[in-house]
Amino acid sequence: MPPTHQRARRSARLRADARVHSMDPSALSVPPSEGQSKVPSESGPQLTIQWHNETALTDVLVNYLTSHPADCRVLFYSEGKKAMSPVNDSPSGSDKGQICSVITKLIFTNHPKYGHAYHDNQKKFRDAINNRINK
Repeated sequence: MPPTHQRARRSARLRADARVHSMDPSALSVPPSEGQSKVPSESGPQLTIQWHNETALTDVLVNYLTSHPADCRVLFYSEGKKAMSPVNDSPSGSDKGQICSVITKLIFTNHPKYGHAYHDNQKKFRDAINNRINK
């Protein structure tokens, strides 16, 4: 019995592939409403925190982490490490997000370069701190 679905010959497939590759790429793009979200124009330019160029940012972050061991226990929790904490030693927040928000506020609130952008979008800066810690 012959197969119900016959494949095109290799040469026919290659010709079809060549037609697809020679098409205008803009004809293949998907409109934003069909799977991609458009970035609003009022979001402004993309800002990248320069951790390597501004070592003061990393210094403040490291100083905070070394002086707040309770926050470190929440941020760097490991199943195998369950050391008892002193009664007076409580973290700055109940989860990693809240602790990162506290650290972000400390670092960026009065920063000359990033301060204004921090006030406009605190969540992105909190995520940047979280990414930097987890690197």
